[in-house]
Amino acid sequence: MISQNRSYQIMQGVMSLLLGCISITLLVTLRGSGYPSVILSAFLVVGVTLILSGDYLLNPFKLPVTPLKQELASDIGLIAYGVLYFSIAMSNLLQPRWFTVGLPVFLQPIWVRRGLAGVGIVLIAAGIYGICHLYTAQLSDNSPE
Repeated sequence: MISQNRSYQIMQGVMSLLLGCISITLLVTLRGSGYPSVILSAFLVVGVTLILSGDYLLNPFKLPVTPLKQELASDIGLIAYGVLYFSIAMSNLLQPRWFTVGLPVFLQPIWVRRGLAGVGIVLIAAGIYGICHLYTAQLSDNSPE
């Protein structure tokens, strides 16, 4: 699927590199602020994963790559996007105390956090489904006929 559309690979690779850098920047910024180490380590793992998968999808050094591995990098990137969104939703980054005054109910930070966590869960599920689909397609190709 993804191996047939190079423009999609380039777009996802650039997004992965940008979000990976944002995740690492969040880690460096929040390091001494008292956030739980689970959230900070999630930002680190997601940042490194997104940077590596983006580099593999863009392939700037023209190394030999296979379409199967590029599809796997794309699915791993989807999971990392989901974990990043879920980590942001679970942290207190979207809950400033001065911001809740005068907002409609559907724009309260708790609803924004729940929506972002929901998007993260959907992206994680889509990445896992893509990896499972890739694995079953590979098994069916390798089965003796």
